[in-house]
Amino acid sequence: MSRLFEGFSTDEIFNRWFEDNARPEAVAPMVAYLAHADCAPSKRVFSTGLGHVSEIFTGLTKGWHQAGHTPEDIRDQFTLIEDRSGYTVPMSALESTGAMFRDAPLPTSR
Repeated sequence: MSRLFEGFSTDEIFNRWFEDNARPEAVAPMVAYLAHADCAPSKRVFSTGLGHVSEIFTGLTKGWHQAGHTPEDIRDQFTLIEDRSGYTVPMSALESTGAMFRDAPLPTSR
């Protein structure tokens, strides 16, 4: 058993199953793909093990905007803030700030 899961479970049946199934061979294909010259993904995070491969990502909801909002406003609008329908996946911190600038009032000319 890997040190990561040492002490994770006291269930000996599970521990034997895990030791038999959570093998480096189940992770190696993903490692090899990510290290290959033909691999397109970059700057991303993946989860792999036990035959399963998936991407972990941070999504950005459409959110809610109101200049001068209060904690109570946030409480009252939290359903909109956390609504994941139509979310985007920003590829950088700069890209994630785009919504703030999009919703902000334009500067007035002098």
